[in-house]
Amino acid sequence: MTEWPRLWLCADLHEHGADDVLARVRAVVSVVRACVWLRSPLEFPAAELTRIALRLRAVMATPGSLLLVGDRADVAIAAGADGVHTGSRGLRPGSVRALLEQAGGPCQRVSSAAHDEAEAARYGTDCDALVVSPFRAVPGKGPALSAAGMQRVRRAAAGKFVVALGGVGSAVEAREALRCGANAVALRRAFLDAGDPVAACTAIALALDS
Repeated sequence: MTEWPRLWLCADLHEHGADDVLARVRAVVSVVRACVWLRSPLEFPAAELTRIALRLRAVMATPGSLLLVGDRADVAIAAGADGVHTGSRGLRPGSVRALLEQAGGPCQRVSSAAHDEAEAARYGTDCDALVVSPFRAVPGKGPALSAAGMQRVRRAAAGKFVVALGGVGSAVEAREALRCGANAVALRRAFLDAGDPVAACTAIALALDS
């Protein structure tokens, strides 16, 4: 199984149109290896979301890049994605794992959201990776974990691949996340709102590998 990339891109359809998201993914993944997490409202039509996932898969040319679909195991399986990311509103990781194993095929990875060490311990046994947030302060997302909180989650994660999400927008902040025990960082606004997403994401990817 391909190792997890250290750079994750949150391809979020809540505030950005599919064409813009796809163009940004295409540009970034043409030069750096990344895990692309397709995130959408739960009420997003399955057929339309599947078409977007298929388009994402088609533009992800860098070897070793991965595609996850947030919460929607049906869409992930239909689109031939690499796996599913489970959030707080969808099925729990164990249930998603069972669905993917029953379906067979390439879609077998499971990542899960965690916001503290209790959730990391609870969900870590049934997933391959944990996306931990908010690492740094993000408006409307509750108190930041900061260095001490991330270190506690790292200890509770029992050797899982840990991704820091929230407030990471520079190479300095990415290195900070690694020092606190993260294996990777996930970018949302730094990816979706950047005037030059390739330059922004490449700088962070280089910092993660340095």
